[in-house]
Amino acid sequence: MCYAFRIDKLKEKHHDIDVDESGDGLPISRCPYLPEQKMRLEAGLALHLPAADFDHLLVRGFRRSGLMLYVPNCPSGCRQCIPIRVPVDRFAPSRSQRRVERQCRDLVDVRVGEPRFDQAHVELHNRHAPLVSPDNTLCSESQYGLVFVDSCVQTHLIEYWIEDKLVGLSTLDEGLGSLSSVYFCWDPEFAKLSLGTYSAIWELAWAKERGLQYYYLGYWVEQCPSMAYKANFGPHEMLDWASGRWRCR
Repeated sequence: MCYAFRIDKLKEKHHDIDVDESGDGLPISRCPYLPEQKMRLEAGLALHLPAADFDHLLVRGFRRSGLMLYVPNCPSGCRQCIPIRVPVDRFAPSRSQRRVERQCRDLVDVRVGEPRFDQAHVELHNRHAPLVSPDNTLCSESQYGLVFVDSCVQTHLIEYWIEDKLVGLSTLDEGLGSLSSVYFCWDPEFAKLSLGTYSAIWELAWAKERGLQYYYLGYWVEQCPSMAYKANFGPHEMLDWASGRWRCR
């Protein structure tokens, strides 16, 4: 998904990222998850962010897109984008998730690499985007590069292949103790395989192999079907915006 950012002045509130103070940025826009709501993002720019600082920002509810670190600050006070994470060592797949893992593990070839521009990646993203929201704006090549190739942290590109066909693409950020799912897209032709579920299971196992503590799934939005599925991975924790504490759910 390609976001339009509103850049707010964060220096007094968030000392661990550089802030664009050139102006108020782009106007408030419609929320891509809850169309009746308005969206505004506080965001800062980081050319390079140490892994420990990135972990700290994830704990506070920040997400990354390109060189931007952002957190919702919507004008209506809406707090329905809830950060969600899974303690890696405690993950217990459900029966249906185990079934998905069994049907995909011998069928899907998973390849780990670094972010790079590839026209096939842009095309896959744009085939998938309308499934998330019918009015999603498709990414141009330049937008895709800015959002998914540029990064200020250690980032991995995970490709999911079936024979000679690219069927899924995942962007993951790694901190000292965290693995953060930035975005996953899949080929609509292979919808029956539940590749989104399989990718999360594979990435949780990969995080455990790397000795990481938490797998961040991004924001959980209960009223948005494309985001609500994240609560199916558990046990999980959600950030309480009011207290700043992560609570088991």
